[in-house]
Amino acid sequence: MFLSTDSPDGDQGYPGNFSITVTYTLTDQNELKIHYEGESDQTTIVNMTNHTYFNLNGHNCGSVRRHWIRLQASSFTPVKETGSIPTGEIYRWKVHRWISQKEK
Repeated sequence: MFLSTDSPDGDQGYPGNFSITVTYTLTDQNELKIHYEGESDQTTIVNMTNHTYFNLNGHNCGSVRRHWIRLQASSFTPVKETGSIPTGEIYRWKVHRWISQKEK
């Protein structure tokens, strides 16, 4: 699936007209791949990402609040308390007691 949109100069306080396209592809291995492309006519800030969540129980099957997730990573980058902006630091899982490597 191919989607596109144009963001006019000044939209959300950012300079430049910005055109974005995103392509969703389902591979033969049942992988969902997402590819982003964007172009601006001025120097600007951009952070293209995806915030799609799936209910693993299926459509109209209740809340996702009881789902479990396993993150197989040795490190992560924390975000600022406001705005979810990455700090740029790299934290190792074992350093932070408030984060568990067990399933959450």
